[in-house]
Amino acid sequence: MERIRNFRQDKSGATAVEYGLLVALIGIACTVAIGLLGINNAAVFTNVNLSSPSSPAVPEAPAVPEAPTFPKAPASRPGIPAPPPAP
Repeated sequence: MERIRNFRQDKSGATAVEYGLLVALIGIACTVAIGLLGINNAAVFTNVNLSSPSSPAVPEAPAVPEAPTFPKAPASRPGIPAPPPAP
């Protein structure tokens, strides 16, 4: 009998349930807010893209410049022997 009375007076489980409900409600509120903001952001970017007809939807890639050419080094320099010929 004493055990049942102690169990009924213990409120620690109720506190854990309350915190769990708060976390669930905060999670639902965050999910809804992010979903609504995502829809609004998509609409904003679509409107910006449609309001600027002069620019293409996908910009063209810039042309790749040619690699620079350097003058060839002399075969030998004064004071430095020439390298041996390749086999």
